[in-house]
Amino acid sequence: MFYPHGTLKSSNKKEALTITMNQQTNENTPTLCRYQELNPEMDAFLRTYLEDGWRRGLRESSIHLHDKIGHYFLSAMAETGCMKPQEMNARNIGTACLTISSKWYLSHIRTFLRYAYQSGYTDRDYSGIVPRFKRPQPYPSVYTTEEILKIESSINQDSPHGKRDYAALLLATRLGIRSGDISSMTLECLYFDRNLIRITQHKTGIAMEFPMVPDVKTALERYLREERAGHGSPYVFLRIVPPYSHISVQAITKIVRTAIAAAGIDPDGRKQGAHAFRSSLASSMVNDNIPYEAVRKISQGTISKDTLRNTHRVLLSFDSLLAGENAKEISETFINQWIRALHQANAPKTVSDKVSYLRKFLRYLRYEGYCVFMPDCPKTSDSYVPYIFSDDEIQTLLEGADKWADRHPDPKTRQTDMEFCMLLRMLLGCGFRLGEPLAAKVKDVNFHAGTILIRHAKNDKQRAVPMDQTLTQILERYCIAMGIRTDPESYLFPASRNEGAAVSKGTFDLRFRNLLRETGLYVPGKPHSRGQCLHCFRHYFAIHSFARAEKNGRPADDSVPFLSVYLGHHDMDETEKYLKFSGDMFPEYSGLFEEYAVGVFTEVACEEK
Repeated sequence: MFYPHGTLKSSNKKEALTITMNQQTNENTPTLCRYQELNPEMDAFLRTYLEDGWRRGLRESSIHLHDKIGHYFLSAMAETGCMKPQEMNARNIGTACLTISSKWYLSHIRTFLRYAYQSGYTDRDYSGIVPRFKRPQPYPSVYTTEEILKIESSINQDSPHGKRDYAALLLATRLGIRSGDISSMTLECLYFDRNLIRITQHKTGIAMEFPMVPDVKTALERYLREERAGHGSPYVFLRIVPPYSHISVQAITKIVRTAIAAAGIDPDGRKQGAHAFRSSLASSMVNDNIPYEAVRKISQGTISKDTLRNTHRVLLSFDSLLAGENAKEISETFINQWIRALHQANAPKTVSDKVSYLRKFLRYLRYEGYCVFMPDCPKTSDSYVPYIFSDDEIQTLLEGADKWADRHPDPKTRQTDMEFCMLLRMLLGCGFRLGEPLAAKVKDVNFHAGTILIRHAKNDKQRAVPMDQTLTQILERYCIAMGIRTDPESYLFPASRNEGAAVSKGTFDLRFRNLLRETGLYVPGKPHSRGQCLHCFRHYFAIHSFARAEKNGRPADDSVPFLSVYLGHHDMDETEKYLKFSGDMFPEYSGLFEEYAVGVFTEVACEEK
């Protein structure tokens, strides 16, 4: 027996909830998808999840996707021997996730597991142990003005559906409208008397207004007059065979692909759907007389600010080399010269990242028609092993820092000394990244519950971090001594010489280096490596938390996933980097962690972008 994709049967015998969803081909031909049978317990579990989504108002397409991913995941769970939702645990969930071929499914699996906990199927919320996959920021596919004009002119408008295809294509090439919005566009969206097109985007729900440029207006009028006349459907673009419903998204994709092939254009890895033209708008002169603001709203991307900042910094570095050499072209010689200079001043991983940014820019130049050399991205291996302070060294550092507060007569210096002592204890007690407690304010601390809210962690994440009772008491006494306990808007570590600001990372980094030298614990680092720094306290926290959990009888396959969530990591592979240490320093833990890591963490010999 196979479970049909998209069919829900209500557990309530009085009510049968059935959703029929079809995959659409180029002319809306329905295709029924079927999945492997689940055992009764897992099948009932999935049905209740889908019914819950339906009651919450999810679209049919979302239910369709949840059904598909749910079957894949529960089938993978069955392979681990888990036949009931109550049997789920950290190990079999982690193992099942590693067998999922598409990382794009992991966020849906996380939602599924969160539902399992909230509905009482599991005694813990296991959503946090699902590996987090950072979606790569795709570099947009761009077609030149000449290519777009060739694609448009390749459509035979004398064919039975040529005028329809041409008008739909122009909406994509000239206005950048998504294929889903073209498919669902109705006659009410067209304002010929005002030269406007108004739609509500299917993806975002945002109302948009597009100028109906002359070529688009002519194509639409000709199609409506010569091909579509006589049909009572409210939709603009209809099938040419009964039933005359609106064309599908897949049909629009086929129109674009066919036009690109007929134009004789080599995609060269570029996307071949209507969405590719959204990226082409910004660099194309096809949009004559369209206001800049309209084009910006249509083509604005989703690249993060960090990515833009890093790209800007790398390209400025490369541009400085070209300007210094008075270069007239981007040649292989200059690119290799720039990469050699990077190797002299950066770690291998940093070099690989910077070359990756340059490659994206060079790929864009190629799409624009320039002939440029494309360098290979250097391969790197993760050989970083942090410096792990011993317990005696930690005690020496704390005692040395505490003495500073009694030594400096200047009140502002004494304030920074007090803050430094508190910071060291917070880093050791919670494994924070240095910037996290520095950005925290008094209002973010719940002294009653013993938690601190980190509002803007790495990758703009947010998490609440529990603190030990002793650490919470020390932090509260510190706030009282600093006079900030009743000021919710005050930073936990206010700058003594810059009112309203927090102490900078550089201030504490410098103090820590001075402390290492004063206590005799300073060890020179290797070139292009971190060496001893405050971030090493995060590694210290991770390793000792792992070891303490094992000593308390908590198995590694249960403790590490929760440690990953506590540290705010993207996935457990990131946590694995924080559990690297010398086997000579911690021989009792080395074998234990290696045994656990073999079955959970993915081995990567090199990184290639």
